[in-house]
Parts: sequence; structure tokens; C-alpha cells
Amino acid sequence: MAKPVKITVRGAEAAGAEAPAAGDALSQIQDLIAIFQGAEAFLEKPGQKKDLVWCITDASMQSPLTVDVTPHPSHPDAGAESRVFEVVCMAAELLDATAAKGGRQVLPDRLAQKIKKVHVRVTNGLAETTVDFSAYGNALKIRIDPATAREVLKRLEADSASDEFAEPVPSSVEGFVCGVGMDGDTQRPVLWLRSRLDGKVLRCTATERGAKCIKDLRMEDVLDGLRVCVEGLVKYKSFGNIEAVEIDDIFFFKPDHELPEPEDIISPNFTQGVEAVEYVRRLREHG
Repeated sequence: MAKPVKITVRGAEAAGAEAPAAGDALSQIQDLIAIFQGAEAFLEKPGQKKDLVWCITDASMQSPLTVDVTPHPSHPDAGAESRVFEVVCMAAELLDATAAKGGRQVLPDRLAQKIKKVHVRVTNGLAETTVDFSAYGNALKIRIDPATAREVLKRLEADSASDEFAEPVPSSVEGFVCGVGMDGDTQRPVLWLRSRLDGKVLRCTATERGAKCIKDLRMEDVLDGLRVCVEGLVKYKSFGNIEAVEIDDIFFFKPDHELPEPEDIISPNFTQGVEAVEYVRRLREHG
């Protein structure tokens, strides 16, 4: 049975009460749930869809506001309980890593922005936010107060300013198709590509033009691992370490069975019946 993650939002003391403003509280809870969903995305395998639905299962009737947010599998099965545990532990690790390291080294930009908003509110409108994962055994209890929030924001800004790989660059990546799907947030086609260089599986989101190329893929192309070269904007985490690809065009290599065989390109009478060495000697002497 799924257990709740407790989120406590305390209003700024300057307001004269622990009750948070409605807008701040709702936005804080919404962004934290987005972070939990991002944790599930970290654990997704190629072609796998998000499975957990986060529901508010309880709320306090007094200040400070505390709500129980509980993950429920949309398709319960034998592995549902362990999947929930993995996602909750990953969410705890993401928030804890952000507090410890600044977050840019371990988080994609979308999640980093959500975590930044959570901390900004604690410096402007809220006095404290606590995320309690303790129902899941050794999972963490994250406490964000103004001092912690300012320190995290300072590191986030420093990491952002010094990140030489912050901007995507036009480039291309060659690899083998291992999955296709849709991005749940943007509703844009997604192509999973196993890099020919290092074997890593890359998540590639398509532009409008790139989407037309993905639509040309057949099911057998995906199952056979068709070799392709995708072109577009490539974002790097570090040197040689790709974080994301935005596809603008795709070049499809022919499958092996469609390539010419040696007998298709070599003529048995190419040397007029003489051995290769003799043929080359005559060619050199007589042209």
C-alpha cells in the first residue's frame, strides 16, 4: 500500500500567523509534485510511460498547512510497490543533492527551475517548507528555511554562470533507434537513440520539422534498431556527455539487407582473365 509524503508549508512570520498565503501554498505544493514527477522521469526506460499519479490524500485543519501527497500506480501490478519506493527515494535524493551541491550537476534545467522556485518562495512569502519522506524507511526529511534557501539559490546562480555547456549547440548524433513516444508535458514526439559512440541511450525531442521525420519510421525500424543520424541542437552536461537532443532532421541509413553485396560491385571479368598483379603491371606499362 502506498504511503504519503508529507509537505508542510509555513507562512512568513511577518504576516503575524503561520498560515501561508493561498497562492504561495498552492504553487509550492504544485512545484514539489512536479519535482516528484521528474524523479519518475529519471527512472524511465526507453518507451516507458509515466505510471504514478500523485494525489492529495489528507490535509491539516490548522496552521501551518500540512498535506499528504500519495503516489498511486495507474496500472497496479506485482512490481508497483517497489516502483513507488524507487521514485520516492529518487525524489528525496534530488532535493537533498540540490541542497548539498547546488543541483546543476545532477538536474536537468526543467527540474532545476522548479527547485529554484520552491526556494525563492521561502525567501519571499513563506517562512519554511518541509518535505517529509520518512514513511519510506531511510528516506530523507528535507527542511527548507530562509537561510538554507538563500544558500541554495546562491549556488544555483553560481553554477549557472560558470556552466560552459549551458547553451545547446548545432550538431549531430549517430546511433540506433530503440524507442519512440510522446513527451507528456509538451506533447512533442520523442525518439530514444542508442549512441553509436558509447552505447548510451539518449532522449531526443523533435521540433515540428523533426516530428515529420519521426512519423516516417515504421514499427520494424524500431524493432530492428534502424541506424540513423539525427541533426539539431545538442545540449551537453559536460565534455562529450550529452544531456538532451532537439531533433530538426533525421538521415536514415539503409538496413544491412539492402546494401550491395560484393558480387554486386565486383565484375569477374574486371582484369580480363589475368591475375591482379599482371593486370596492374600491364596497366602501368601500357595505360
